[in-house]
Amino acid sequence: MYLALHDLGDENLKILDQMENATEKWSHIAHIASDFGVHGIQISPYYRKWGFELTSIPHQLKDKFLLTYHLGGIYPICDQESKQKLDGVIANSLEIAAKNGMKDVSLHPPCFLDKTITPELRAQSKKVFMSLLKEWLPRFLAQKITFSLETHVTSSVFTFDGIHDFRDFVLELPGLDILIDVSHNYYDGYDIQDLLSILQPLTITGFHLSDSIRGVELGEGTHLPLGKGNIDFKIIADRFNPDNTVYGAFEVRGSSEGITKSITHMKALSGLTAA
Repeated sequence: MYLALHDLGDENLKILDQMENATEKWSHIAHIASDFGVHGIQISPYYRKWGFELTSIPHQLKDKFLLTYHLGGIYPICDQESKQKLDGVIANSLEIAAKNGMKDVSLHPPCFLDKTITPELRAQSKKVFMSLLKEWLPRFLAQKITFSLETHVTSSVFTFDGIHDFRDFVLELPGLDILIDVSHNYYDGYDIQDLLSILQPLTITGFHLSDSIRGVELGEGTHLPLGKGNIDFKIIADRFNPDNTVYGAFEVRGSSEGITKSITHMKALSGLTAA
């Protein structure tokens, strides 16, 4: 497993916000990743906040780091109008990935923050979502870019009613891979060993790595630095360390110090020397 950045650290975000030149900003991101000692960067539409044109990422990033693209966000897909909106988002993501040599595009499942999810809404959402993914999967496969669905299964807001429901959905879409969000899944009651067992035989392209504790508010119990919660990351290190096609992107909120400690923690578990 190769290590990658998703979050950059609050201090680095403030510096990027103050910069005006796009070339200078890209250079700073490259320096950030180098300083953290990772081999990959997971880019998202959030980068447009800094004025970046994502279809043309500089070679200083493309040549040095393994890049992936993550469509995090709220996609309440349940009808043709919402399907069309997400269709445009996915089309843009494939263009960005293809033009920049990205290895993977990952996507949040449908999410409903402003509605009560009924069995009828859940069934309709999965039906429309599946029809959309069936249209796009062959296009990603033709470009040799993996397309992965993130394991968000909090049933009160996401389409999937638990991890078994998620697995059954993905099994109906040959070629669709998965991105495991360790922190959210643990918070929802799934230990990592059980999670990996349930998700067999699905292909894992990556992990969002952050720690978690249960029994507190969501914002307090997820996206913690590794070692600040109760997740056994050694299970991930032992199983995936030899496989450099799988990435572990640090989705650690807060200061750069928390990300640094998380990377050091994961490298120690993997038997790697700290950069």
